[in-house]
Amino acid sequence: MLAYNESAHAFVKWDPAKGEYPNLVLFAIWVQRSQDQSASDEYGRFIVPPGANDAHVVKADTLDGLAAGLAERLTRHADSIGGFSLSADFAATLVGPPAAVVHMARVSRPGRRGLGRG
Repeated sequence: MLAYNESAHAFVKWDPAKGEYPNLVLFAIWVQRSQDQSASDEYGRFIVPPGANDAHVVKADTLDGLAAGLAERLTRHADSIGGFSLSADFAATLVGPPAAVVHMARVSRPGRRGLGRG
């Protein structure tokens, strides 16, 4: 998980064809394993440990629940973020790990050289 200052570069990407910043509003999404393994109270971290202020976190047990929680958060802040909303198929786009994650899992098995390991 990147610290905020490192991931913030995505926000300023400009699309000259559309005349907009397509990444003006982004969500970091992680699974429970990441919460368990990567929580830190270090300044700027998205994933904070139990007991820390996690008011920025939208939690849900299902992808549909996550989509509903994110939609509510966008509605709550609509005046500040230009009225952005989730697309109708947002939850469907979250199914399964990204291809890059699957590939990294394959090439980084124990005992195999790659990704700077071993």
